[in-house]
Amino acid sequence: MSKLSRRHQGLLLIWLAVVMFALIKLAPTRLYVAGDSRESLVTAQSILQHGTIRLDAYYPDDRPNTVVEEQGHLYYYFPLGTSLLSVPFVGVQLLRGEDMLVEAHNFALQKTLAALVVSLSAVLIYILCRRFVGQGLSLLFTVVFVFGSSIVSTMGTALWSIDFAFLFMLLALVILIYEPSGKSGRIAPVFLGGALFMAYLSRPSTLTLTLPLFVYVFLVRRSWFPGMAATFALLAAGLVLFSQNEFGQVLPSYYLTSRLNENSTFWTAVYGNLASPGRGMLLYSSFVLAILVGLLLVFQQVRHRPLFWLAAAWILIHLVSISQFWHWWGGWSFGSRLMTETLPAWLLIALLVWPAARTGLSRPVYVSLTAGFIALGAVAIYVNTVQGLFNPATVDWNRWHRPLARAEFPQAALMLDWKYPQFLASPQQLRARHAEYLFADSLQPLVLGESIDFGSESVSF
Repeated sequence: MSKLSRRHQGLLLIWLAVVMFALIKLAPTRLYVAGDSRESLVTAQSILQHGTIRLDAYYPDDRPNTVVEEQGHLYYYFPLGTSLLSVPFVGVQLLRGEDMLVEAHNFALQKTLAALVVSLSAVLIYILCRRFVGQGLSLLFTVVFVFGSSIVSTMGTALWSIDFAFLFMLLALVILIYEPSGKSGRIAPVFLGGALFMAYLSRPSTLTLTLPLFVYVFLVRRSWFPGMAATFALLAAGLVLFSQNEFGQVLPSYYLTSRLNENSTFWTAVYGNLASPGRGMLLYSSFVLAILVGLLLVFQQVRHRPLFWLAAAWILIHLVSISQFWHWWGGWSFGSRLMTETLPAWLLIALLVWPAARTGLSRPVYVSLTAGFIALGAVAIYVNTVQGLFNPATVDWNRWHRPLARAEFPQAALMLDWKYPQFLASPQQLRARHAEYLFADSLQPLVLGESIDFGSESVSF
């Protein structure tokens, strides 16, 4: 590659990152920033102002439901990683006179950090792509995977725990794929172990990557295994010591496997995460269907690649894990939020499929496959960027589980309702749905011996 083309490639990456940053910053304020993510920045402020992750000083009376009491102190329930990584940014805002307890200050910083993480993720995705395919396909995959998935419609709407975790997962893959040599090669396993631990610290469910990646490195690049494993183990030991001292238990509550309660609706959850109108990844990021078709066409060429089995195991383990939760839909959110961690795995599969398809399939079939990916990618971009990022009705859609409150899993019923899918949410749809459920709620079941008045007559049952 010439020096000029590299320069242009760098400018293109910068332009793409700036566009993504601006889109997320300009998107209307969403209710998601007031949810699970809010106290992550308050915890970062507590670290700076009080030298502790305890929130006792901020919530002496009423407290949000994301703040829990343990060992007589108040803590943010969700993972520690986001708070720790946000400390420098919160510190700058404190110097400017801002306060993370003030919603406007908190929400603005959340959106800035979310936009920054998505932009950096796009850069890392492009870097990954360039290891396998040319500039054109790299740009195509980057645009589709970012704008056509929960990267933009989840990670771009608030500072969720997945945001920093996703960034570190991508960083781990870049280190792995580029196989640095020499002095860099000797230190790479340390960085790999560190990246995996930071992903775990930010979101424990990233173990669905860490576990198969440990196996992959042991089998394929064994010289890296001791350094990677030692680094991860050393950092994990530090977390255990901290948890024992702070909480009196091996790990903070959110990291414990006891959260994986048995789910009596496991297969419903699997369907829900893959194909439901509320959370189905195959609907919200439909370009995955083109990847699956391509995989079927070139499976014989791809099945010998260890990276394929790493990606496949990653997706399967993650799907089974999140389907163990009774609240498999992930609460108030848009689309396939809890499948976000698998997107790098789908990217790896695509990056193995397309080169194999280019050399192993006829040109008309290859062109048709790529055209199908582009078409489905365009649909996914509309769903996630236009609807998920800019349409307020998709947020309001989450409100309408209340009329279903008599169901055992009210929000689960909402996710499975094909009549009013979230990706088609509009004010008209929400009004129609509300009217329908209000009418249904007015039809109370008959009770034996009860009388019903029909104007001038009364009938008893």
